Amino acid sequence: MPISILYTVSKTWSLGQIVCDIWLSSDITFCTASILHLCVIALDRYWAITDALEYSKRRTMRRAAVMVGVVWVISISISIPPLFWRQAKAHEELTECMVNTDQISYTLYSTFGAFYVPTVLLIILYGRIYVAARSRIFKTPSSGKRFTTAQLIQTSAGSSLCSLNSSSNQEGTPTLWQCGRRRVATVHE
Repeated sequence: MPISILYTVSKTWSLGQIVCDIWLSSDITFCTASILHLCVIALDRYWAITDALEYSKRRTMRRAAVMVGVVWVISISISIPPLFWRQAKAHEELTECMVNTDQISYTLYSTFGAFYVPTVLLIILYGRIYVAARSRIFKTPSSGKRFTTAQLIQTSAGSSLCSLNSSSNQEGTPTLWQCGRRRVATVHE
């Protein structure tokens, strides 16, 4: 960030070729890693929602470390190529520090790998998370009864603050709970 501030304010690059290369590659690496970490988080949430019981058994430190490692390998593989074709010019003073966009293949590779593919993946994963969560909300429990508004379990830790206003628990009859200032109704169908 301080390098970026210096470059933005002075409007010229004065730190030399080596610092420029390090700054550009680290900027690309960290930005790409950030975006890819969002994909890993979305993937973790997707597995946790769609296969909660099995995934809790498979969710290990080793798996998490592998996923984070893959993110960094992909990020570095996207940021390294510009370093191979940059030519340090000893006789010319460097006045700009920018990624060379003359290499169209790298531009496509980096933008797809760092932006478009992760964006599509995030949209798909969060769409599937939404569908899975929605289907769970509206899924009929195995007992044949469905809670249409809310469900409060009396033995839960937070239920001691709530009081029952109606003792009726017949089908189609609402059960009213007073929880602080909030009223919660459950209807058994």
